[in-house]
Amino acid sequence: MINTYINNSSKKLNEIAKMQQSLIPPVKFRERDQRVKALLRIRDKGKQILKQVSVKHNFSVKDRNKITQIIKRANHLKRENCLLQISGSFGILKPNQLCIFKEKSKNGIYEVRKYFGLHQNIYYDNGLCVSMAVTTPNLIQNYHLHSDMDEYTMVLSGKIDVEAIVNNKIKSFSVEPGKIILVKKGTVHTLVNRQKKSALNATVKLPLGFQDRIGVDKLPKKHKGYIKIIKPISRAERWGTLIYKVINSLGYKYKIFILIIKPSQNIKFTVKKDTAIYIINGCIEIKTKDKRKKASPTRRGKKDYMVFLKKQNYSLHNTSKNIFAKLYCASEL
Repeated sequence: MINTYINNSSKKLNEIAKMQQSLIPPVKFRERDQRVKALLRIRDKGKQILKQVSVKHNFSVKDRNKITQIIKRANHLKRENCLLQISGSFGILKPNQLCIFKEKSKNGIYEVRKYFGLHQNIYYDNGLCVSMAVTTPNLIQNYHLHSDMDEYTMVLSGKIDVEAIVNNKIKSFSVEPGKIILVKKGTVHTLVNRQKKSALNATVKLPLGFQDRIGVDKLPKKHKGYIKIIKPISRAERWGTLIYKVINSLGYKYKIFILIIKPSQNIKFTVKKDTAIYIINGCIEIKTKDKRKKASPTRRGKKDYMVFLKKQNYSLHNTSKNIFAKLYCASEL
């Protein structure tokens, strides 16, 4: 059974990897979901085998390592599918097109994370990767770290408490909307929502990383760590009122900000670098010379709209007559 699983899974993973390497957006979401389901079956079967044979002494270390590598590779290929998105000058991803992951927290509540990417192909050295997380009331993340990337998280709504081990002590911060949490790679940390309402936060990953969180079951007694709460500068720009902070880390440069558009206001601007916009509230009409599309998280009960903009002239029109539209933006510099 074990040899059959190792041989069949390795063959299937090679097929999927070869297919994904040749893909160029736009990618059919149905086909993407089929690949993700196949990868999840391989991963979960491997975990089941490891669990079943953990008490058997005749299970070789070599086989155990092979299965562990298959599980890791399946996870990696699954995450790459998050970044298979759009082509053309701009596009809108709707809720049923998002790549969604759920993770059970240590107090039994599920956290929902949604990933978005903007690029030309899935194998590349830089690019824009944003994840949105809905932190439900009373959720306590498992303590974890990110071994190969810094994490910049902006709280968009609600209130989040962040705890991290810094200089061998647990430090706690309460973070309100508009502020950014910087957690350096390797820092053991967790996010907690102690409020009665869900919180929404967005994360830019630097450098672009696919690795799942590395769980920490036992907190280390000695740990340096680094965490900082950044209060962005408020400043008026030509195309709206921005709250922004430039991020420069490990050679990657991004600008992340909140864009506020007044009721019935129309903003014209030029996008010089790839930009991802998450519509928090309001009804937005996006126009170019030859295209016009509407996106609203309040229409038909839909709650998630991510808009991707590439180098071009645009106008954003808040069609709401009494609502200030609020948009989260992440832009390459």
